[in-house]
Amino acid sequence: MKRKRTVRGLICLLCLLFVQQIQAQEEYFRIIDNIPHLPVVQQLNDIASPRLGSIVFCKQDQSIQIYNGGGWNSICEEALTVTGTAATFGIQGGISTLTVGNPTGLTPTVGDVYFSTTDKAFLIYDGVKFTKKTALAGGLAENTGIKISNEGKLLKIPVLTGNPIGSFDNGAFYLNTDGTLQIRYNGSWI
Repeated sequence: MKRKRTVRGLICLLCLLFVQQIQAQEEYFRIIDNIPHLPVVQQLNDIASPRLGSIVFCKQDQSIQIYNGGGWNSICEEALTVTGTAATFGIQGGISTLTVGNPTGLTPTVGDVYFSTTDKAFLIYDGVKFTKKTALAGGLAENTGIKISNEGKLLKIPVLTGNPIGSFDNGAFYLNTDGTLQIRYNGSWI
């Protein structure tokens, strides 16, 4: 009898750990099949100590949010306030951090991104210039894969003609050649 309770207790514990493992998989930056996955959080205050340039997908707002040094903003906002600079892309505690500032001497490629303190915006290189996400026009050149370039100053996200084929988790994101930023949430690209 005691052995049955012990076995049942172990099975319950293993099930609980398995569920927590699945939930925790969304909480860190990762790359699956050349598609980056942002950390997914229920609420922005779930992140105890965000760093300047931290970027996550917030379930509550169903949007990509970036930390400006004093608070969180959607990357689609026109004029973001910024407090400070962060020289390079990085990952700390599973949270990705974009370059914040105005990096110079860059050799960008389509899909490179950073957080500009001059333009007060999340900028994406469209093949000609860095532009706000809201101002992107269609006709972007396809540029697959992900990389960190220009001495860590830029993160290049994939630019694709359509949704990638494969099994992707919440938080997966890419830039479509029509200029829309797509993110995976609840089994759909939004």
